[in-house]
Amino acid sequence: MEKTKMPRALGIEKTTQTEEGGVAFDASLLLFCPSSYTILHYYLTVADGSVEGNER
Repeated sequence: MEKTKMPRALGIEKTTQTEEGGVAFDASLLLFCPSSYTILHYYLTVADGSVEGNER
């Protein structure tokens, strides 16, 4: 499970580094692809770790 978690953590770091451009780009994607919000929310959930433990 740690191997699966690692890429997600790296993805979060990349999003954090490019906050100005990344957030604006993600916001436009949310309008066209609501599913991307679910993925983004899942990433944040895994980063938090509290809900991830409850799901598994």
